[in-house]
Amino acid sequence: MSLQSAVMYAFRKHVFQPLYQPGSWKILIMDERATRVVSSVYKMHDITEFGITLVESLYKVRRPFNMEAIYIMYPHRREVDLFLRDFSSEMPTYPAAHVFFLLPCPRDVLNVIAASRGMQYVKTLEQLDLDFIPIESCLFSLECQETGQTYSLPARLVPDKKTQLEQLAEQLATVCVTLDEYPRIFYRKDETNLELAQMTLAKLDACRESNPSMGQGTHKDRSILLILDRGFDPITPLLHELTLQAMSYDLLTVVDNVYTYGNNQKVDLTGQDTLWKELKHMHIADVTKTLPQRVREFADSKKQFASLQSRESSSEGGFDNKAASLEPGEKGTLGLRELSNIIKRMPQYQSEASSYTAAYNITEACMNVFRQGVDKLCGLEQDLVMGQTAEGEPVRDPMRCLSDMFRYDFTSVDDRLRLLMIFVLIK
Repeated sequence: MSLQSAVMYAFRKHVFQPLYQPGSWKILIMDERATRVVSSVYKMHDITEFGITLVESLYKVRRPFNMEAIYIMYPHRREVDLFLRDFSSEMPTYPAAHVFFLLPCPRDVLNVIAASRGMQYVKTLEQLDLDFIPIESCLFSLECQETGQTYSLPARLVPDKKTQLEQLAEQLATVCVTLDEYPRIFYRKDETNLELAQMTLAKLDACRESNPSMGQGTHKDRSILLILDRGFDPITPLLHELTLQAMSYDLLTVVDNVYTYGNNQKVDLTGQDTLWKELKHMHIADVTKTLPQRVREFADSKKQFASLQSRESSSEGGFDNKAASLEPGEKGTLGLRELSNIIKRMPQYQSEASSYTAAYNITEACMNVFRQGVDKLCGLEQDLVMGQTAEGEPVRDPMRCLSDMFRYDFTSVDDRLRLLMIFVLIK
């Protein structure tokens, strides 16, 4: 099961399905964090199937409705006070509340709820153990930028470092709980990594007390949680990555994971489109071979393959990789523009073809930037890191190589900084 499917299942099992009553509508109220988690796996039309008619922010003043409310939020005092505000008067905002916390609720906060006027309206009070964002099937984010910036610093320079690590351990534990895993924990030898590993184990042990079967099953071996810091591999983030999705983020203008091209056409680079999922982690050279094949298969399935086939009768087709070209090549080679035009001639399949058009435009944009000097940067980066050229010749004077590259107009300030940082790290 993918991370996204696991999170969807958890919300459906613990929140939406148990509260669903045909013909009865409810309001969903969330804090900022819960909104991020829920929206990472559900769209509005998905949750309306469970009788949710309206989604609102916990932080806004809301008008009363004669519908029960579902609250999903952090168990923090600020959020709990906002929840209790809805039930503090003689005329509550909603007739009843179903409250779900993303993390375990501290005892003092539970005491505040128990002593409040709003307690009489609470029909449900549960802990979800869901505090991470599933970005892809095997990739998640804890969105802990502040902790990431201070993680490697000694505790004397970060007064609240222990609190930050506690939060991080709590989040990691929710990932394991969601996947029903009780892993062995390994870590790169480092004081902070050790402390985080110990905290995470303590959180998992506490979860296992209420669910002794967590992580067990004859169908699987015990999993491993491996904790690494960036010191394990400091160079990789500085290199130009040539897989399609990473290349898009590095070379193109991407805002909130969305790339815009043409007549304001938008592509979500974290989307679940089948073609994009196949291509996004491929090396760009493999993309330029695979994409034309997929279009031919699409055209064939729509019985529009005849004209395309006649043109290719003497060639297998593909991009002109020797020149990294996206234009129609020689000897029957098909380029991006030509294949894009084939799609445009199928208006009845335009909706289905949109994913192919998007993939072509992203690939073309990446290759255009690549040919404007990034190819040379990539070559030098690899030479510096490996200590030798592609031909096996040793790089004897790295600084001279940098000086020569800096003479090119296409090297931006960011490019030069990346090269200098690589130079420092290899030295």
